Amino acid sequence: MPTQTHQNQTQSHSAAQPSQAVNAGPAQASAGLTGARLDAAIQYNRTQNYSKARIRGFQSELGVPADGVIGAQTTKAVYAFQASRANLGNDGKIGPSTAAALTNNSNAPIQQNTHAATLTAAAVASAVRYDKGRGYDRPMVRLIQQKVGATPDGSFGPDTVRAVASWQLAQGLVGDGKVGNGTLAKMEIPNPAHENGGNNGQQEQAESGGPVPDGNVTANFAWSEFRSRGDNKAVPEPYRANVRRLCQALEVIRAAFGGREMVLNSGWRSSWWNKQVGGASASQHLYGRAADLKVNGISIARTKQVIEQLIQQGKIPQGGIGTYTTFCHYDIRGSAARWSG
Repeated sequence: MPTQTHQNQTQSHSAAQPSQAVNAGPAQASAGLTGARLDAAIQYNRTQNYSKARIRGFQSELGVPADGVIGAQTTKAVYAFQASRANLGNDGKIGPSTAAALTNNSNAPIQQNTHAATLTAAAVASAVRYDKGRGYDRPMVRLIQQKVGATPDGSFGPDTVRAVASWQLAQGLVGDGKVGNGTLAKMEIPNPAHENGGNNGQQEQAESGGPVPDGNVTANFAWSEFRSRGDNKAVPEPYRANVRRLCQALEVIRAAFGGREMVLNSGWRSSWWNKQVGGASASQHLYGRAADLKVNGISIARTKQVIEQLIQQGKIPQGGIGTYTTFCHYDIRGSAARWSG
């Protein structure tokens, strides 16, 4: 189904080239990237539209200042990193293979298939914010930490989040480090929201991937992303519940990729805009049940594979999956539909 490109968020990667200096040490390797080659690598990296959070994750892995800006120091560190790996290009450019290596091999089987959780720096930070936003008191946090084998200091931090993620994977849950209602139930720890007869916003947070900022549907998806593109109309009230359900599923998909950014280039469509883009007369976009998405740094084929797995595991609703050159369509129609365009 035709769609429009999301403004200012186009992502492109070039394939990594065969390694030329796999035996070079880091200092020797970084010294080899100078002049025009260094400038070209910096320019390439800056045109990949990586978010500041993701760049900081790269920089943390590389051991350089995590300022979220790609310059000569970061690019030389990338060059040295590539030189230490036999399967990466040796040009200082952060293409898909290098990006995957810097984020713990994101193209390996998704986390549910391993008990060793590997979260990116951005995913850890997101989980810490989520867990702290749940409002658990220190005794309850200690119970959670004891359950997952973390130091019981009563405070959610990166180490606790990683321990939670590994525990979740071992239990067959999404390994995102976020302690929502489902994780609490699996831990057999009483949920204070349920005991108090209310949820204090926690049920909404559990379903939405974290605390919901103003203007957002869920923690990571905003209502503005679902406006009809061509005429800028907001989602009508009758379809807003569908959008909420869809975004809850999108949060699960996002978490399965370690919290990677997900770009939406089509959400709800008005009937006028749907006709303009050549959408089907009964398109799920008309009812707020569909999104055309691209997970940054992940192939469309891989995205489809993960969505299929999550549906089979009962973690997101059954629905339609369509693959296109630049995006993957997913909808929550309730019955299976598969196609490529």
